Amino acid sequence: MNGQLVDGVKLVGSLYTNINITGNIRADNMVGNLTLGNQTKTTYSGSYVITPTATGQTLNTNNKIMGGNVYVEEIPYVVVPNDYGETIYIG
Repeated sequence: MNGQLVDGVKLVGSLYTNINITGNIRADNMVGNLTLGNQTKTTYSGSYVITPTATGQTLNTNNKIMGGNVYVEEIPYVVVPNDYGETIYIG
């Protein structure tokens, strides 16, 4: 294939080649798998908005293609004034 796809064109199905692909491949919204050589990459299907927890958590993103940034919400806190300044309650 020589040339380029124009923005807004939807590519559905499979693209196979045993020749080199030169240039950039960009997919703003990819669902499925991407195989490069002998490595298959799956798209991440988990949440992209994370609320911190006291015990911690792991996002299963290893060897996955991410569709965007992960947003970690801020940890809620309250500032209470007292005779010595202020006390901060986290969580």
